[in-house]
Amino acid sequence: MRYLQLLVFSTLLFGALHADYIDVSTVFIEAHHFMEYLTAVIVSKSDIDSLFQDDFHFKGCSGNVDKSKVVELLTNLKGDPPFVRFGLKKAELISPKLIQFHADIFGNINTQDVQLVINRETHQLVTGKSSNCTRNLIGEVVQPSDYIVNKFLENLGATLSTRNVAHLAIFFEDGFLFQGCKGIYGKNQVVEFLAKMPKEAKPIFNVVWSRSIGNNTIEYQVTSRGVGPKEITAIFYLRVVNNVWVLNSGRMAQCY
Repeated sequence: MRYLQLLVFSTLLFGALHADYIDVSTVFIEAHHFMEYLTAVIVSKSDIDSLFQDDFHFKGCSGNVDKSKVVELLTNLKGDPPFVRFGLKKAELISPKLIQFHADIFGNINTQDVQLVINRETHQLVTGKSSNCTRNLIGEVVQPSDYIVNKFLENLGATLSTRNVAHLAIFFEDGFLFQGCKGIYGKNQVVEFLAKMPKEAKPIFNVVWSRSIGNNTIEYQVTSRGVGPKEITAIFYLRVVNNVWVLNSGRMAQCY
């Protein structure tokens, strides 16, 4: 039965990945079948580790949990087999490679409302966060690091449109280094590259995940389109310097 599920899941993914156009219903179906596959693996307690990228982390209401902790938790679920079921509520394509979906997780103890991101090429979970934490007065889940990163990128995007070297330099620490797939680039090189981008280029940034890691520092992963010929996925570190958030360093998330 499990092999049949895997075959169906793989077939659907192959068709979706090679389609010229992917509509909302196809994305929803793809996410739904991924959750069926996810459930089957969790129930069988077989190869749970393969469900997650190595840098996966889950942002819970009381803190972040990394891949090893999540795998340990799922492996030790009570029940034989453990009761776990997913109820998909929404799914959307946030980049050609990533699907973000909201779902209820029904378990032995309670129900969790979560938001998860899956990589459509590796068929692995990239990140996740709880959606039913304490809410603010207007009903929104407050995520401080997400707010800071999105505001930073909003300001960076606005400044990018000017292509002004002096203004762009403000967003980077003097010692900033970016580890690319073909070399390491300093602040001046990165700023010069951004300033020389074609005027018709309009970069689009999508934050995949973010987390506070102490010492007034935020780590985040972002996908960007319009910066180069291909979509780029990178990890950056923001740090507070003189009461201002600036980029401390960055690296490509994956090289091919």
